[in-house]
Amino acid sequence: MASTQNSTSLPNPPSIAPCMTSHPEAFHDALRAKQQALCLLKSALEDMASVDIDVILAVVLLLVGFELIDSGRGSWIFHIHGARMIIEKLIASTLATETALSPLRSWLVSNCLVYDLLGSSFANSYLPHSGWPSTTTISLLQDAEGNHCSSFPAALLPLIQAGAQLLRRNEVSTSPDSMMSLGLQDALHLLDAAKSFDPAVWAINLQPRSPAGDFFHRTGIASAHRTAVCIYLSHIILARWPSTVLPDDLETLATEIIIHLSNMHPGDALFTATAWPAFIAGLETAELTNRAWVVRRFQERWEMEPWGLTREALEALRTIWDGRKKENAVKSSNDRLHEQEENWNWIEKLQNIGTDWLIA
Repeated sequence: MASTQNSTSLPNPPSIAPCMTSHPEAFHDALRAKQQALCLLKSALEDMASVDIDVILAVVLLLVGFELIDSGRGSWIFHIHGARMIIEKLIASTLATETALSPLRSWLVSNCLVYDLLGSSFANSYLPHSGWPSTTTISLLQDAEGNHCSSFPAALLPLIQAGAQLLRRNEVSTSPDSMMSLGLQDALHLLDAAKSFDPAVWAINLQPRSPAGDFFHRTGIASAHRTAVCIYLSHIILARWPSTVLPDDLETLATEIIIHLSNMHPGDALFTATAWPAFIAGLETAELTNRAWVVRRFQERWEMEPWGLTREALEALRTIWDGRKKENAVKSSNDRLHEQEENWNWIEKLQNIGTDWLIA
């Protein structure tokens, strides 16, 4: 648990106001610049033969960054979808001509791919993927491990995407015969793959490509990501196959994430890489002390980097917590909220909200 304090309430919401409220002129200027960029991008895409692909991908990343600064939900998914189509053609051309991507293009492509796969975790708009990432794609994801803001291990990202694809299959199996269906076996295989990931080995292998000697922090971040992916996949399994008995207590895993992330503090180079696992821990935990820790973590991130995705992540968490409390929740003596409805699943609740979030 993040704190031994016997808390009965969460911290007050941070003073996080949208830019349109606190800086209306800057917000309007940004919107005008964004609209101009979109118009120029549209013109460039109509004549791809005469434009620099690297410039196109850089513009897409800037637009994704704008969406993260604004809110982290909604339009980012269309930028990533467009980038994906360009990247698929680039990779196919690279394989056909047996030529390597330039360092700049590799960086641009790899960062787009990370956002693509990471975004699939909470994207409700269906944008098809081409299946399990190719060897080339995995190599590009590995290139991003040392420089992308999420510091997300390449081996875990495809597990998120594959799990999201399973979730989009609407049928829910409950009969004993269908419980051992191929889909469930695939899902359990994904969970086993996540659990078998070794954060320490990953951090050791990353050191030659890392900008600094950060083995301890990289190991902690990777451990938090691994545990968060396990929780994420577990909820997908429970959403599709509700009678499945999982091997781990998910509340314990949420606490484990917080323990790993507690070693990261504002000012640390990898502090912003804690967002996705912290969000998962917040969604999962019913412990008020753990929830308070998650709120403080996002408050600290806002103080360092006042981006809209932080504000929206906190609002999403509070929506989930309020909904969980309203569904016949009762409070026990140890500050833990126990639901009378055993099938509570936050991943289904987020789906019902219908918003495309990018937590990065």
